[in-house]
Amino acid sequence: MKKIVAMVLMVCVLVVGGGNTFAFQGEEEIFLGEDMESIEREGQLPEVKENKRFNTLKEFRNELQQLNQLKIQALELRTEAAEKHGTILDLYIEARENQMMEELQEAKEVRQTIKGVNNEIAQYKEEMKESMKSFRQAVKNDEIEVARQHINNAITLKSLVNSKISAKLLLLDEIIEILS
Repeated sequence: MKKIVAMVLMVCVLVVGGGNTFAFQGEEEIFLGEDMESIEREGQLPEVKENKRFNTLKEFRNELQQLNQLKIQALELRTEAAEKHGTILDLYIEARENQMMEELQEAKEVRQTIKGVNNEIAQYKEEMKESMKSFRQAVKNDEIEVARQHINNAITLKSLVNSKISAKLLLLDEIIEILS
């Protein structure tokens, strides 16, 4: 039965693909001369626009590299946090088995603090997302100073995110210490 269903699906895919290949293209013919005239009327060729955007982005090379380094740092911190979460899970299981209710209550309070830190991280990430969106738009519009403000704001926000993740790691260490 499975083979029959697979064969039917393959036939459908081939028929639909073949149908698209031989689809009606219409009677209109596009002349390259008309397209070139319309492009010239717009003012610039597409290659020139791309080169202009690329040259604008080259001015922000250092800032973009700094932002990438901050992203790498954040990933390393998140990896460390994931490892600590594994340790905490083992400690929670052990604490539940040993009926360590006071320690579990203390850990719960620290977890509430971590929730607040996570909310701040999410807020900073959302602001950074908006800042990067504005940066791309400013680069597209060739507004260098505005773009510089947005990229610097994104770098600041990413640094804040990393510091909050570091604070979260300290809280995770505190939970590990409580449950140990």
